[in-house]
Amino acid sequence: DPKMLEIIKVLSEVIGYKIIIISKAFLKNSGKIREILHKHGLDIMFDSVIFCEKIEEKAEIAKVMKVNVMIDDRQVVLDLFPEEIKTILFKKEEIGGLLAKISA
Repeated sequence: DPKMLEIIKVLSEVIGYKIIIISKAFLKNSGKIREILHKHGLDIMFDSVIFCEKIEEKAEIAKVMKVNVMIDDRQVVLDLFPEEIKTILFKKEEIGGLLAKISA
């Protein structure tokens, strides 16, 4: 989605946020995902790309990586995060207001 790419660019280049992907994906699929990111020039937009096999691991990884804001499209994932990490439920139809939610 071009709007999402613009948001990532603003967060990374303008505001200076470190952008990390924490994705639930089996090890055998992680290589393909990295290939797709690279093919579309998206791999350079992220400081880290981390894969885990269970959604429960996302919160643990985020704590270790000192994540301030977690955006996910599943509330069940966000419910696993501690209070000190701000969580935002991503809804494609609300993408226009995503930067405001992150900054709030």
